[in-house]
Amino acid sequence: MKKIILLVLILIAIGFLVTSKTSEKKAKNPNWEYVKNKLFDGKTATFKKLKGPILVDLRNASKTDSLLIAEIIDEIRDILPHKEVDFLESYTGKSYSQFFRNYSYDDVYNGYTFEDIIRSLIIFEFQKGKIQPSSDQEIIRTYDDYGITNRSYKTIRRNINRTHKAFIWLEADVFNTQLKKDILKGELFRSLCLVNDNNPEEKPSVFDKTSLTITTKITEKDIFLIRKLYEPDFLNQFENYLKSSYSWFYRISFLNKNLAETISIFTILLIAVIVFFLLFSLFKNKKCKFSFFNYFLPILFIWLYLFALSSLYYYLSSYIENLSKSYNGYWFVYIRFLTAASITSITLFTLEKLFLRKQVLFTFDLIAKVIFTFIAFCTPRIIETLISSNTFIGNYFFSLEFYLFLSIAIGRGLLIYLNHFSASLVKEKNIELSRLKEVNAQAETKLLQAQINPHFLYNSLNSIASLAPIDAAKTQKMAHSLSDLFKYSINRKNENFATIKDEIEMIKTYLEIEKIRFGEDLQFTIHVDESLENYKIPLFLIQPLVENAVKHGISKNVEEGKIDINIENRNNNILISVNDNGPNFPEGLISGHGLQTVYDLLRLNYKNKASLNFTNEPQKTITISIPKTV
Repeated sequence: MKKIILLVLILIAIGFLVTSKTSEKKAKNPNWEYVKNKLFDGKTATFKKLKGPILVDLRNASKTDSLLIAEIIDEIRDILPHKEVDFLESYTGKSYSQFFRNYSYDDVYNGYTFEDIIRSLIIFEFQKGKIQPSSDQEIIRTYDDYGITNRSYKTIRRNINRTHKAFIWLEADVFNTQLKKDILKGELFRSLCLVNDNNPEEKPSVFDKTSLTITTKITEKDIFLIRKLYEPDFLNQFENYLKSSYSWFYRISFLNKNLAETISIFTILLIAVIVFFLLFSLFKNKKCKFSFFNYFLPILFIWLYLFALSSLYYYLSSYIENLSKSYNGYWFVYIRFLTAASITSITLFTLEKLFLRKQVLFTFDLIAKVIFTFIAFCTPRIIETLISSNTFIGNYFFSLEFYLFLSIAIGRGLLIYLNHFSASLVKEKNIELSRLKEVNAQAETKLLQAQINPHFLYNSLNSIASLAPIDAAKTQKMAHSLSDLFKYSINRKNENFATIKDEIEMIKTYLEIEKIRFGEDLQFTIHVDESLENYKIPLFLIQPLVENAVKHGISKNVEEGKIDINIENRNNNILISVNDNGPNFPEGLISGHGLQTVYDLLRLNYKNKASLNFTNEPQKTITISIPKTV
């Protein structure tokens, strides 16, 4: 039950994470937000700026235009204290044609390569006419009383690795000096960086091509953007802003989308592994009363987690884009996947019941189950396709459906194979262990029997020795009986069991030997249920009990001793009881070599299925109960 609760809680947690919109509601700085949206693509930490000195080259400029540009350069120097900003001719002491005559990209001037200088050069050419741009880097813009006329591939700078060339014509009769300056300053600002014009921002803006007009002025945000861009630690400042205003995952997603996708994949894999082991441990040996639920429950969890994990991956890998999206229908989709699980379960249950039998070869059974599993998981998708062209299942992983379902089928086949292989190993080990236990039990039984013979021989020889001086005839009879007794043992040298009939004959011989010792002081009776005579019991199981009755009972009696041996059938067990009229059993655990031997024989041959009990009332009795063995 705990595992089911944990699986459900994981599903709910994923759902709340995917549908939550509270993670990025910290206070934002509007200036940094402007920088974030304009300079970054939301996938990498890459941004573009001029590496060399910011140099301006004027062509066909009037004196007024030149003075205005000079004022603008001074203002930009104040904005960019870490950057060199100047006219090309003032910076190099040469004109454009003189400076770039016979140069190599690797040549160095004032610490900059010629390549960096060329890429940082901004050319403003003032002229009138319908000039067509020769490259996507050239901007041709005419400012007149009709507004702005653009003749260019782009309206703002699109390449940072080339000289920026702007062809500009300002109608002298239309614009006053300040308006001209604002226009030229805007053009120069736009040439200092590359901006992302796909993100919506407040308008108008000199960096927004759709809102650019004659009266568009540079804002404080524009100045903040340019100033921060050219500060040496710009990226560190930007990352610190993201840390203070966004979650760690948003920051990673914005600056390194590939890393975010990698984290997403590992997160999904980790959750998938945890869920797999939970499902495996939950359903491995669990059998429901109705066999259909053995299919439905695991398949239901598989479908639900396919949707949950695919949604989580889509949410994490496209985290920033998904923040603004609505997931109101997320929980409703679970109902759809419940339908898919039902269809899959019914299909798989039906196929396996119809085509698989218990007697089939394991290889055939394995291949069939893999194929049936793949068909069963594809069935909901097939039905959906037949009914409608709209997506119903797998909205987020449709392109991976085939491989996903194939992986599930192969995964199930692998689990079946591993389970079969494991069961075979366990079975083989159990057989080997049983064989070793049997060999060990036989060895211990042989050892016990080997201990019985010397013990009994010792007592019998003592009896013969004590009779020899008194009665030679009895001594001879006792020796013959002892010979018969050991012949019984020798003839069963490789056997561990004997029939009750044979054991009773051996007991009679033993008691005849003891009767020679005790004479009329020893009387015995034996009663055996004839239906039990052919049932087998361990060799010498009864003899130690009888010997114990003689040694600790009859030998200590001052009057006639009696021993009664009864073997009967009771509750489908064999009940062996030995009664004597000697002194009662002592309180507590009874010990002794003979009784310990009986304990060991019962343990080795019957485990916990046999019992041995002592009673003093109403009659002194020792009883053994063992299962029947033919």
